[in-house]
Amino acid sequence: MAMEQVLKREHPGTGTTRSAGSEARKAKTIPRPLVQANRLFLVLTIGVALIVHEALLIIPLLTGITSLIFRWNPVIVFGKRFLRRRPSDYRREDPLDQRFNQTLATGLLGLAVVSFALGAPVVGYIASGMVILAAGVALLGFCVGCYIRFRIRQWKHTRNQPSVPS
Repeated sequence: MAMEQVLKREHPGTGTTRSAGSEARKAKTIPRPLVQANRLFLVLTIGVALIVHEALLIIPLLTGITSLIFRWNPVIVFGKRFLRRRPSDYRREDPLDQRFNQTLATGLLGLAVVSFALGAPVVGYIASGMVILAAGVALLGFCVGCYIRFRIRQWKHTRNQPSVPS
């Protein structure tokens, strides 16, 4: 019983309870301008790498790996310096969506780097092009990775539902 009281708190003004995890998750959202900065970083660095030299793909790849392993994204940390308002004043993004997107982008960039190194440039261009395309579309307002994650979660939810006889 004491553990339930620790995990759930009454939500002020409504009489409803929320789990402590959902409150912590809400507090750890990411301001949209920082997410947009990360997307722009991907588009620009990958674009420059494909124009100048494929070896430069190591820059966004290492940034992604750092972000995933240490949960510290240098682009977002650097971008915080340029926020004009408090971070809480901006529209917020779900960090789980961003982590999923970063995982996809880093995996595709890893595939691209390995492909270029092994002499399969077509695969490298396709993989890095997919990241540029997804980040570019996200800059315009539609997050492909968020949609994929939503569909996966929806599929998992419906898969776990008992089937209704017809």
